Amino acid sequence: MLLELKNVKKYFPVRRGFWGESHESVRAVDGVDLTIARGENLGLVGESGSGKTTLGRIILKLLPVDSGDILFEGTDITHLSARQLRRIRKNFQMVFQDPYSSLDPRFTIKNIIQEAMIFDEKGMTRLQQEDRVRELLLAVKLPEDVAGRFPHEFSGGERQRIAIARALARSPKLLILDEAVSSLDVLIQEQITDLFKDLQKKFSLTYFFISHNLRVVKRISAKIAVMYQGKIVEIASTSELFHNPLHRYTQALLTAAMHYKVSTTNQEISLDERSRLIDQGNGHWVRQ
Repeated sequence: MLLELKNVKKYFPVRRGFWGESHESVRAVDGVDLTIARGENLGLVGESGSGKTTLGRIILKLLPVDSGDILFEGTDITHLSARQLRRIRKNFQMVFQDPYSSLDPRFTIKNIIQEAMIFDEKGMTRLQQEDRVRELLLAVKLPEDVAGRFPHEFSGGERQRIAIARALARSPKLLILDEAVSSLDVLIQEQITDLFKDLQKKFSLTYFFISHNLRVVKRISAKIAVMYQGKIVEIASTSELFHNPLHRYTQALLTAAMHYKVSTTNQEISLDERSRLIDQGNGHWVRQ
């Protein structure tokens, strides 16, 4: 197993008293158990505020967990020091939502991609770095002569390709794609999702695809986890989830996004604290 999350929790205080004590908290991630196999493409869907992005940042160790365990290739990385984490961080990278703000406007494309190679343990020479930049630009279907240009000279889709090339610079095993196509128009979304499929084969990647867009997730992911109020409420293969959604929240999502006719109501959906993910067979898990 490439990645395992065991009862991961992250709460954020939302109100403090006169002396700074917290009286309330948002349970952004509330006891998440999740596994991602090597070479798998797992989608994570849910409405805004469901905890999707927080979970992605926890995996990257950009946010500390309050409790629970994170294992990468069997190694517990939950409480590693900065020095220890540096050795394995190259194995997982993130592509963010906004290609306009994720690239430094002062750097050329060559500098942006090379910057990710500075801490490479192999100690690449400058010539090797330049060769790697050309290889990555061609991999994301950009001409190598764009290396000397600046981000503002490119369209949104081209900038996202550059961001993907930067994420690939250190040969990661896991890419976390946080709403990586949501800011692009529909045609460019399709082009980028097709690119992700090509890159997965070329570089033997594993994807954790975070999105609120069920249509996009359906296009790229073989398996989907549904997140609601900080909890995973359903996990199934993409085909099974779309043809046989079992949790009321999943049904509501499909009804809103895909105009599916499923048995759901407009009543508020609540989660019982004692509920657990139950195996329904054939890899289909539902919180009950």
